[in-house]
Amino acid sequence: MTAAPIGVERTSGGSPMVTAVEDVGRAVPARRLVAIAVAGALAGAGLLHLAFAPEHLAEQTSHGVFFLTVAWVQLAAAALIAFGRAPRWSLFGIAALNVAVIVVWVVSRTAGIDGTVEQVGFADALASAFEVIAVGGSLLLALGWVGPMVSEYAMGATVGMSLAAVIALVSASLVPALGGGHNHAHDEAGGHVHGADAAHEHSDAASDDGHAHDDSASSTTDDGHGSHDDTEVAGATATNESHGHSTTTTTTAAHNDDHTTTTTAPGHGHTDPVTGDDWATTRRNALFGGVSPQRLAAVQADSRQFLESNLRGRSALLKGLPEADREARVDVFAQWQSDNALNAEHGDHSVGNHTDGPAAWIPMGPAETIALQAELKAAATNIAKYPTAADAMKGGYFQVTPWVAGIGAHYLNASYIGKFEPEHPSILLYNGNKPTSVIVGVSHAVLSATEPDGFSGPNDSWHRHPSLCLLGAFVVGTDATPKDMCDMVGATKGSGFGTGSNFYMMHLWQVPGWESSWGLFSSESPALNFATTDVGT
Repeated sequence: MTAAPIGVERTSGGSPMVTAVEDVGRAVPARRLVAIAVAGALAGAGLLHLAFAPEHLAEQTSHGVFFLTVAWVQLAAAALIAFGRAPRWSLFGIAALNVAVIVVWVVSRTAGIDGTVEQVGFADALASAFEVIAVGGSLLLALGWVGPMVSEYAMGATVGMSLAAVIALVSASLVPALGGGHNHAHDEAGGHVHGADAAHEHSDAASDDGHAHDDSASSTTDDGHGSHDDTEVAGATATNESHGHSTTTTTTAAHNDDHTTTTTAPGHGHTDPVTGDDWATTRRNALFGGVSPQRLAAVQADSRQFLESNLRGRSALLKGLPEADREARVDVFAQWQSDNALNAEHGDHSVGNHTDGPAAWIPMGPAETIALQAELKAAATNIAKYPTAADAMKGGYFQVTPWVAGIGAHYLNASYIGKFEPEHPSILLYNGNKPTSVIVGVSHAVLSATEPDGFSGPNDSWHRHPSLCLLGAFVVGTDATPKDMCDMVGATKGSGFGTGSNFYMMHLWQVPGWESSWGLFSSESPALNFATTDVGT
């Protein structure tokens, strides 16, 4: 009796009996099914990376290039495997690449990158699931696994359903990206951190400075007092359309009858032109904000607790000391900072036109006004992506200062300190130390040998911090903190988050509802007083 072909069995009488396998077509090795599954998984992961790459290119070139590179490698690998053209060595390489991407994703979701633990979203979890399939399947193929024989038609049906599932899942995860603004978070090295379920924020800037003018946001004024040009910019004006709400706010500069700007900057040791008080008294009153003693005590207690926690967690010197000695040093340092918080100067005033208090506004011509309006609109659109501190951390920012009256809590993204870009502030400012704290302003910090060019016009105000008290990149004390006090807790005195004396900073107060009455570029904002901060962590 001759052997039956695959899919055919012999009966006891010798007559052939067609099995179900033969009914549905000839058989093929299961290896082919695995190859198709790997190709589909790689294509799914590649499409996800490719879809989110444009947004990353717009935010930062290196991150966009990373996503494009991973995407095209995965798509190319999918094609090679699908058509049976992948050499054995390349299968090991494909597995290794996807393992590396998965590891970065796992670290970002567990230990965190730059101290930030990211949340798991649908898109990033789906991409990682595809990559797990790709790793396992690639290794099976590379090791020469063949597997049992399966029906070609059954395999075709399985492949069809699998591809349909891949297309459906990828399409569902891409809906936020195609709609714009999925808040795709990533680490400094271009890590694999998706976030399609993040908040979607959209913001447009509107021109409305309280004066009659046309849609170009610039005009000259003539009301019978003689012709002149005092065109102004509505620097703090922005329309925030987040979650369907629209709020328009306006900040203007004061003018007298001869149309000269009356806002003045008292500077150090001067008398406030409005109240007649010493400027230090006016500043203290503004930052206290009429807060009750109970509220003040709660805020100060929270600030102290936050500072003490960071001292214990960040200082290598303190970690090596006996508990009693460590706690004594922490207590002395925290008490000094608490006692001197309201008297601390915010920066070196010897550069630019930086001054405390109301910042004088120099009138600008139409060209500068239009240019500044465009820059502020670009800035407002990007700022709206980070409504809370949690959103900032998802976007690669990490906290480098506790909340400070007048300037808020600072969150730094070191990727943006190389040059000034209006739409990419290197520091975001929040009204407290909570993840839920809301954005109140931004600060541009730039590494430069000389004072950098900033926003259009003469009114932006740069300053420096030549001797902050630092634990790594975290600021535990101001320029006024004595060196021996910093040494006591293992901190160092240095400039601008440890980057040197050429670290320039500038504040910008254009967040709707948090505009500074002291000016668009004032060094501090009275809106950030003890009554308006979050309390607790």
